[in-house]
Formats: sequence, structure tokens, C-alpha cells
Amino acid sequence: MMGLTPGETRHIYASSVPDAFRTCVLMYSSLGNLEQWSDEEQVDETSEETNKRFFTEVRDAVLTRSPELRPYFNKLIPLYAGGVPFRFGFSNQKTLLNFGILSANRQPSGIKDAQAKLWQLKCSKDYTGVRHAALIFGVPNVEDPTISPAQKNILRTNIHEIERQADRFEMQFVPVLTAAEGAAKVIQYAA
Repeated sequence: MMGLTPGETRHIYASSVPDAFRTCVLMYSSLGNLEQWSDEEQVDETSEETNKRFFTEVRDAVLTRSPELRPYFNKLIPLYAGGVPFRFGFSNQKTLLNFGILSANRQPSGIKDAQAKLWQLKCSKDYTGVRHAALIFGVPNVEDPTISPAQKNILRTNIHEIERQADRFEMQFVPVLTAAEGAAKVIQYAA
């Protein structure tokens, strides 16, 4: 049933039923699919943690290759004159970058996050006069067999839509499959 088979008993901690199912699928099944259990409107409390982990992995990979870029991470920049400073993932004299994740099971919250970050990038880019602004987002591989065909279609549509929104404001949306790819993009934009 759905690629899940019972295994040996293990004790885990889960904060909710969907979290318990997610843990079971991750531990016991390479082809399990949680699409029917995901609530499209529910914002998963772990999405912020996932975004932070992705950013940390990208930052660590950049600093391993280019330690001189350390001062440009986690900079506070206002969105407009007199505004409260907002934390951006990376900022130097030429480039303003932010980061996030678009998960196959939490696409609505990922889209909202991307749109908010694009708006913040646009405002700060206009205020600071920085030449380049980009949103680097970790995305799942659309060839992943654990992603349903419906999720793949929605994922492709959502990635295209975010790219169109970024293009409209002369910014880039950069979907990457790994933190290493994201780090390579940071180094490229920082040059």
C-alpha cells in the first residue's frame, strides 16, 4: 500500500500525525508518497527550519571555497529610507541574495515565501542601487520517483511562475537541486 511495508518497531518522537507518517516514510520507504496526507493550506512548522538548514549548508559550502566572503552573509539592509533593516542571506556592493526551499509537499507555503522574498529583494535593490538581486531556492528534482505526477506538474508551473515574477523586476530566480549548486551560484554572483 503506497510503497510502505511494516518493519521492526522503533520509538520516535512526532509532534503530529503527519509528522509521524513523514518519519515512517523517510525511515522505511524509498517510494512512499505523503501527498494525500499533506494539507495544501497548512504551513508546516518545519519549513522555516528547512529554509535555515538549506541556507546554512549553502553558506558553509561557500565559506569552504571562498572564506573571504564571510562578512557578506546575514547582512541587515533596510527596504526603504528610514525602514527597519531586514536580514538578507548575502549582500555585497554588487549583489543581493536570499534563499529558500520549495518542497513538493508544501508548495503553497514555498510560493508565498518566494513571493515575499522577491518583494523584499526588489525593495532593497531599488533602495540600495545594487546591480544584481537573485533568489536561490532549493527545489526537488522533478524526476524524483517519490513525487507524484500531479505534484511534478504543479512544481513545474510554480517554478515557471516565480521565474516570471523575478524577471518582471529584473531579478533572477535560481532553482538549485543541492546546496553545492547554490554555493556555486553565490560565488558566481559575488564575483
